[in-house]
Amino acid sequence: MSKQHTIAKQNRQRNAGGVKPDAFKMTVTLVKLFNQFRRSAFKDLDQPKFLVVILYLWLTNQLDEKRDTKNNLQYKIPDCCRVSASDDCQAHSFRTVKYGSITYAEYALPYCCNGEIIFLWQPLPENLNHLFQPFIAAQPYKTPWLTQIEKQRLIELLSQKWLISSELKGRASARKDIFFRYFANCTRVDNKLSSVAKSVLLPEHRRHHKSAIAYQQEDSDRLRYKILIAQGEYLERLLSQARLFNWGHLLSINSPNSNSKVAGDKQASPHLISKRSARSMPKEWKAQGRISQLRRKRNQRNWTTQADQKVYIGSERGIAEHEVSHFFKILHEKILSSKPTGHVKLGVYIDYYNLCTYHLALLFILLTGTRPTHAISIERKRCFSHSQTCVNDKGRLRPIILSDYMSQQLSQYLELQKSLITHLPTSIQSNSLWFLYDHSGQPKLLNAKLLREFMHVRFPGKVPYMLRHVFAQCALTSIEPVKLSVSQIDRLMGHSEFGEHFGSDHLLPVGLAPLKLHLNSLPTRFKLMEVCYV
Repeated sequence: MSKQHTIAKQNRQRNAGGVKPDAFKMTVTLVKLFNQFRRSAFKDLDQPKFLVVILYLWLTNQLDEKRDTKNNLQYKIPDCCRVSASDDCQAHSFRTVKYGSITYAEYALPYCCNGEIIFLWQPLPENLNHLFQPFIAAQPYKTPWLTQIEKQRLIELLSQKWLISSELKGRASARKDIFFRYFANCTRVDNKLSSVAKSVLLPEHRRHHKSAIAYQQEDSDRLRYKILIAQGEYLERLLSQARLFNWGHLLSINSPNSNSKVAGDKQASPHLISKRSARSMPKEWKAQGRISQLRRKRNQRNWTTQADQKVYIGSERGIAEHEVSHFFKILHEKILSSKPTGHVKLGVYIDYYNLCTYHLALLFILLTGTRPTHAISIERKRCFSHSQTCVNDKGRLRPIILSDYMSQQLSQYLELQKSLITHLPTSIQSNSLWFLYDHSGQPKLLNAKLLREFMHVRFPGKVPYMLRHVFAQCALTSIEPVKLSVSQIDRLMGHSEFGEHFGSDHLLPVGLAPLKLHLNSLPTRFKLMEVCYV
């Protein structure tokens, strides 16, 4: 039991909505890093250059410790260089580019697109831009910043024990390996950052719900903005601690101009904490919630700046919402035209009932996100007041919330089922709420193959599982009536690991209220009309 409790606790800590690393301890370790530059062994280094490289590797989770067979630390220092704003984005490259009147420094960030790794430009957080932008602008193009000797010195600086400054004696600090994983750990538990954005920032072994990205899709312009905001917030947690305890002077280094005796020389001691009264960000970024990737191009005699085409990351199995609406509209019209009137043969009544069964099953997948390979129907004994139910999903029971529209359609369908049973020679029912009948009046279970064949005839090239992708995309892009957090989307999609759903939903009904609001908004979003089966 103790082992299970530990596993469950670890899963909750790694889940979206978990607790971020201790900001105070991380800040103390960050101060220790700056203090390392002040040691006599490293005073001869080009400190701004070394600091920029270290902060870049830290920000992009490249300082995560690796050990060889002899348990020795292994750090891989890449060749960082500056390229022109007209050049293609390459690994470990940097550039400066103007957005309106503001100059931003950008670094290359890898994306996995259609199974291939591509690099796109990512603006640095505002609280790092003031440090990176002047340094990058002063560097020559396509020239590595560090020589092999300097790389060895950097590895030496990272590997040695970091000493605390005298002003912080007795203050608790984080372990160095945990400090190196700070941005990765913040990203993993961030409840606002989408699963697609997390897949860009985190290596696969660090992701919590690895399959979540398979159901959602976002374009690179929107991801670029989300990542900028998230990284800025993670760093600001530490800088706010430094401001609170007046440690700003400890987060500075010596520059090549540090020997200047001119009073007020701004380059004498670069600070991590910007002394500007207000940070700047282009207004259109906030207004649109996206950042286009700009590129300088030669147009006859002049240089112009144009936006590159955005790239889509994530699921490729979604269906456009207007296509889904059109598909269900056709089904609605087919049901109305097929509804039996007067005295008809039993076979006609059964065909109509089966048509309604297929319609209800497809609605269930679209409005709940249930996997059609695991549960095409609901067991009678596990449906509670037509508002909540449980389905068998990957070997365990998964709670499902039904929207008011789905509950109403289910009630209509059960009325039709009762009406049909009165016309059958024997009243044989199934343990499932909805099922098919053959022409002899014998019930048969609805399975994934039959549902795929039904949908393929009326929606060529599409399968029911794609409706689950549509459901996930709607949860991601939902704004009204409620914007869902990552953990709420995972809850709706059934993505969880042992111990994550700690507690019981029926004891905390307030937690289900936002989910119910979202689910009730889906019929309007897809323009679904009430279908009177009877």
